[in-house]
Amino acid sequence: MFKIEKRKQKYIVYVFGKRIATYKKKNTFERVCQIESFFKANLDITKIPPAKGVLRDLQLATLKILKEIDAFCKQNNITYWLDFGALLGAVRHQGFIPWDDDIDISMPRQDYEKFIKTFNGAKNNLFLTKACNKLGSSVVLKVCSKDIPNIFIDIFPCDFCYQEMDEQQKRDFSDNIKSLILRHKKNIKKHKKLSKEEYFDSFIKLRDDNISHLAKVSDIKPKIFFGIEFYHEIHDITVFDYDIIFPLKTISFEGSLFPSVNQPDLYLTYLYKDYMALPSKINTHNDLSQIKLEDMIKLKKFLGETKNA
Repeated sequence: MFKIEKRKQKYIVYVFGKRIATYKKKNTFERVCQIESFFKANLDITKIPPAKGVLRDLQLATLKILKEIDAFCKQNNITYWLDFGALLGAVRHQGFIPWDDDIDISMPRQDYEKFIKTFNGAKNNLFLTKACNKLGSSVVLKVCSKDIPNIFIDIFPCDFCYQEMDEQQKRDFSDNIKSLILRHKKNIKKHKKLSKEEYFDSFIKLRDDNISHLAKVSDIKPKIFFGIEFYHEIHDITVFDYDIIFPLKTISFEGSLFPSVNQPDLYLTYLYKDYMALPSKINTHNDLSQIKLEDMIKLKKFLGETKNA
């Protein structure tokens, strides 16, 4: 959100990813650092106003897709919950994080596979696709609009592990998965270029060959961890006690109720540590300055804000 970057003898200041000033003198830079400290210490992140303009349109269009997914999951008895930035936004802003432009949800593996089999074809205006991370370390299932190219919802699978773990063992378990994915990434590079489906299947085989034995049913409550397709590198710990996730409850997001993990405060602390603090940087999936006029008009029509001629 507030970032100072040093380039040779210049100090460049960014706010919300936008370059706002350049300083050449060190003493001026030091004063800017003081402003940054004051900014972070005194600004209440929950008071940041919601997005406006095209970004808000993107958010509301994505929300419309979420409501369709929610209705489909209820009709087909598929379990899911808001996750990552969407859950953080629900807790901290009762809706979207002001600068966010997508929604993440998670599902238990069985529901995730059922969703893949049943969703495509069920919604004429939406379709499923699998996006491969450019670094070769993850695959993400996306629900996209056939009409609007800039909106989507990411879906992540979660698996069960029937094994007792203390906090250090959770961290070790997470690190082992990261190492497993890193080795897999190196092995994939040695082979010919894979299709999306082949690449996706390679992660399933990786899971079956290395982790499936932990899923044997026992009398203990299982731990829940992000599926091996997930980009594990961005979080310290990616395995959680059962009671943190289940039983699911509901949470308000943009004025509607959606499924949430059972203990969102503890869960978000695992993911982001002090999740109520201002972030050091912000990320968006769309470069708003590059959105075409035609796509803006489609977006307005999708939201019902314009009338057909």
